[in-house]
Amino acid sequence: MPMLQSPLYGHEIELKLKLEPADMTRLKRSALLSEFQTTKPKTATLASIYWDTPDLTLAAQGITIRIRAEGRKRIQTVKTAGTRSAALHSRQEWEWPILSDHPNFHLLAGTGLPLLKDPDLVQQLIPIYTTEFKRTFYRLGTDEWEIELALDHGKVGTGNVTAPICEVELELIRGSAIALVDFAARIVQTVPARLLTIPKSERGHHLITGWKPTPAKATPGEVSTDMTVGQTFRAIGRNCVNQMIANEHCLINNGDPEAIHQMRVALRRLRSAIRLFRDLLTSPQNDAIREELRWLQASLGPARDTYVFLEEIVAPVVLAHPETAPLLALRAHWSQESATHVKHAMDSVGEPRFTSLILSLVGWIEAGQWLDEDAVAETRDQPITNFAKQILAKQDKRLRRAATDEPTALPMEDLHNLRILCKQLRYTSEFFAALFPKKLVKVHLTALSELQEVLGQLHDIAVAAERLGQATSTQDGAALNTPDNGRAWAAGLVAGWHTGRLPGLLSQVDGLWRKYCAAERYWKD
Repeated sequence: MPMLQSPLYGHEIELKLKLEPADMTRLKRSALLSEFQTTKPKTATLASIYWDTPDLTLAAQGITIRIRAEGRKRIQTVKTAGTRSAALHSRQEWEWPILSDHPNFHLLAGTGLPLLKDPDLVQQLIPIYTTEFKRTFYRLGTDEWEIELALDHGKVGTGNVTAPICEVELELIRGSAIALVDFAARIVQTVPARLLTIPKSERGHHLITGWKPTPAKATPGEVSTDMTVGQTFRAIGRNCVNQMIANEHCLINNGDPEAIHQMRVALRRLRSAIRLFRDLLTSPQNDAIREELRWLQASLGPARDTYVFLEEIVAPVVLAHPETAPLLALRAHWSQESATHVKHAMDSVGEPRFTSLILSLVGWIEAGQWLDEDAVAETRDQPITNFAKQILAKQDKRLRRAATDEPTALPMEDLHNLRILCKQLRYTSEFFAALFPKKLVKVHLTALSELQEVLGQLHDIAVAAERLGQATSTQDGAALNTPDNGRAWAAGLVAGWHTGRLPGLLSQVDGLWRKYCAAERYWKD
């Protein structure tokens, strides 16, 4: 067979879902696939070898080299890391039929990728891991779109270490990428499924390196001065959804409190963005989105609140009084309560409703009704910079008005409101940071963040007072296995310890408010 010197090259756009084996069988038998299939499904057994240098140089640069065997055929494939926008993954791909189980170095150089032009590097390539799975192909379509759907069931492995593969892969052949999102939503309505954002190649590297998921903080959004208001909302929305997805695996697998916190941050950032751009988002579709976001907020909130109470309120007092039995009994009770809330958060994010929410968000952000409403076209299409200046000025004015001339004289309820306004302005400043001078934004954001942090500590103390009061009640105390006087004493000890912090924190508020007021309002012309 002659060797093909010109590769089959293109941009692959795909979306993956993770299933349990029994649910894959149910999906195969469902009416959903037969309703849209345009040809009979085909089944093949695919075995692939992935190649890299011993120190995984290619993986570090997001490059994958694969030799796939299907019967006697051999296909050499090179893929780049590409970009991930929420549930969708887009990347470059080169493919050649070859005659060997080993990479063809000449063809690798033909990709134009600098690393693969280095003869010393490609000579170091060795087999790193393998995949072996049974794939059932479906070609699905309508007049508007065409998708290749693959059901993969098998394993990825290196040496004696393996991990299962049981997934749906949707690849766009024709039409809008939103067709992938819409069809994935239909699948989730048919069988329980979760988004899968880690491709097989990365799972192989994870087996080698022992990688574990870690919490993901917010990253800067791709906002620029040449964008419109509508394009900016899209960029911010994608960024927030990406952060939610990035924390899903860590949260579901081990209930990491920081993953819960970061998913809540992503959720709050998204809800803040929806408020900022509310003049665009007037269609009835938006109400359903807001309702689902409130559900997720309610699912995550108690786990985070209890964790903060234990770590920020109880733990310092236990450290100062390490062997005080009533105090330890209170901590044990609240730790059990915390575990219950964490379990609820894990279960909520693990259920299909969360996956449906993410898919709904992606569809809404990328192709929602708000993009077609003539009534908001003027706002949607205006340049972002003036819009951002107006929003920043409005929020800054509201914050200064709420703080009055003496913020430390405000009651706790008003200080809590001040904290919320600080948080809203911080999110807004972060969203629009790329539109203004970096140095000025940094000074302003630092002052705002420091003020928010101290106001947050004051809020934690105020909220803790109610929880500490519950520790002395008969109903709550029955679960504590501690005499009433011991409970009351321990709760009083914690409350008193933090009451002693209040003067120092209020003094910090005074200094930090002055620092904020001294920072230049960079959005002013």
